[in-house]
Amino acid sequence: MKMEFQLQTQTGSGPVSLQVDEIYNVGYAGRDQEVVRRHVEELAEMGVAVPKHVPTIYPVSSTSLTTAEEVEVTHGKTSGEIEFVLFLTGGRQYLSVGSDHSDRALEAFSVPMAKQICPNLTAGVVWDMDEVAGHFDRLVMRSYVTRDGVRTLYQEGRVDELLSPEQLIGAVEQHLGRRCENAVIYSGTLPTRDGMIYGEKFEYELEDPVLNRRMASAYRLRLLPAPRE
Repeated sequence: MKMEFQLQTQTGSGPVSLQVDEIYNVGYAGRDQEVVRRHVEELAEMGVAVPKHVPTIYPVSSTSLTTAEEVEVTHGKTSGEIEFVLFLTGGRQYLSVGSDHSDRALEAFSVPMAKQICPNLTAGVVWDMDEVAGHFDRLVMRSYVTRDGVRTLYQEGRVDELLSPEQLIGAVEQHLGRRCENAVIYSGTLPTRDGMIYGEKFEYELEDPVLNRRMASAYRLRLLPAPRE
């Protein structure tokens, strides 16, 4: 499918259409293995099995990608996590920021199912990787969760806490045994500051302190009515 974004450059912005045929959510992708261990322990507390391979790679449906401002859920134990997002299309690379929303209750049974059942959120803005490649590791990601009306800084850190774009692409292509094209790769996430928070709103942003710019987005969670069974 094709998706429309705003391409923000140093000289201005304009629309760009990106082809999305496949999406991969990478997990446990920290450059520092101590950070990876902390994230594994965080999920293990919820009953999530320890992965057999690090990093993990979860293919999800291309239709799961959305810039929506509202996500419908069936219960209160789902949450977002900030990630940088790579778009590989037309021989070029674009960068955005997103949230790999997941069903935490379902993760205890099957992480792939939990990833597949929830949407992959992304901002409606992309940057050309050529503009940030020289200072990529200085980019900063932040997320906020609002719970019961209280907004809390949830995650914060530089992207150099995670595998580089080249390492992420290499890991996915090695797993597939082929080159990625018209693909979207989610980077894996940063550790939370104070543990998992389930809230009614999730905000995520990517800051470029060198070029003095920022992209951000947010979405609210809407709980569906209880089923009749």
